[in-house]
Amino acid sequence: MGWVIVLAIIGVFSIAILRVGPLYMEYYKISSVLSSLPSEMKSSGATKQEIYDYLSKRFNIEAINVITAKEVKIERKGEVYLVQAAYDARSPFLGNLNFIVTFDKAVEVPR
Repeated sequence: MGWVIVLAIIGVFSIAILRVGPLYMEYYKISSVLSSLPSEMKSSGATKQEIYDYLSKRFNIEAINVITAKEVKIERKGEVYLVQAAYDARSPFLGNLNFIVTFDKAVEVPR
């Protein structure tokens, strides 16, 4: 009987990892796109539209569907643009229980 409980607990944690893992993998793809943004836009003196175009292309290449380029917030702060991707991702767990994970990544891009 004790082994059944241990196996049940291991099973629940395994399901949780399988459900939440893809959310974090997609976040890491978004994070890598945003992290590459300053180096990609450094030489051109980026505009908001160029940043949106770059994000749109990279999100398409990386197959990122949880957030679109237009949902990324870009605001001007002095000599830089603050580019922020903040979103919630949801994954079903068991029955009517869901995991809701909040992600927030921001980078500064020189103008």
